[in-house]
Amino acid sequence: HFLSGIAYLWLQEQQGPSARGLARSAFEVALRNNPSHVPALRQLGEMDLKDGRYAEAESNYSRATRYARDDVRSLRGLGLSAFLNADYPLARWASYRLPETDRETWRLRALTSALGRDRMSVQDALARFEQEAPASQKRALVRAIDTVNDAYRTLLVAENDASSVITQPSPPA
Repeated sequence: HFLSGIAYLWLQEQQGPSARGLARSAFEVALRNNPSHVPALRQLGEMDLKDGRYAEAESNYSRATRYARDDVRSLRGLGLSAFLNADYPLARWASYRLPETDRETWRLRALTSALGRDRMSVQDALARFEQEAPASQKRALVRAIDTVNDAYRTLLVAENDASSVITQPSPPA
């Protein structure tokens, strides 16, 4: 059933999206026959990521890493899907399980470190990513980190504004 799913994905690339549902069904049948079939779990995770179904992708990749704890593709997918699903602790955990020779490791670590406000880890991850990636990809990553930092600053301002409203005494009646 797994190979049927791969064939349907290939067919989708050749003839359009009509075979996508058949591929998903074939991977699901493969999992009914063998719930620990890591390649089927990864394929479903990839399909869910492409469809913007981040929680489902995270679930499939999480199951895959349960059966193959050091599988790089599963860990990378888990980190990315968890990040996109706003499960930042899990994304960070996955990024630290990836091998340090993998460029995507450093991209994910830089983003999750920015969310954790860990400047040293961000700088370390950026330096390692720079060694592995073209300059254009590094610039894109720096822009993404700047966006995370801007969002964090906006959140702090909003929290400070809200707390100042709460702590101000009520005007006399």
